[in-house]
Amino acid sequence: VAEGLSLTIVLVDNHGYGSIDGLQRSLGTPSFVNRLRHRDPATGRTDGPFVALDFVAHAAAMGASAVLAHDAVGVRDALAARGGGVRVIVVPVDPERRRVPNFDGWWDVPVAEVSGRAEVRAARETYEAALAKRPYVRTSVAPDGGAT
Repeated sequence: VAEGLSLTIVLVDNHGYGSIDGLQRSLGTPSFVNRLRHRDPATGRTDGPFVALDFVAHAAAMGASAVLAHDAVGVRDALAARGGGVRVIVVPVDPERRRVPNFDGWWDVPVAEVSGRAEVRAARETYEAALAKRPYVRTSVAPDGGAT
């Protein structure tokens, strides 16, 4: 906005770091600090309701034009709208909906080596088995800097 540029930003509001949270949970690790939730006073954990952020108002306060699009038609209409400057299209999504399906790629996200939770220990075993199938991934580094 300050530079007078024209660009469109599509902001997908999934109440936190949804793709990281999904990856974390898909590896067997419980959700940990990737969802923007209120702290539950009874448990002390951040597992209360989602924090409501008004991204449309925030973008407008920063000088952008901003709209809320609840579905594909709304996104298409917002993208088709004419106008210069910074435009922000806010698309709220359900953070629990199924994410991108699994594929044969590899994103090395280690699971905790030590845990009191059986499901995390099982996830670590699965992780180590997957890591063993990828010989090009260094599993440790020798003192001279070479892979072991």
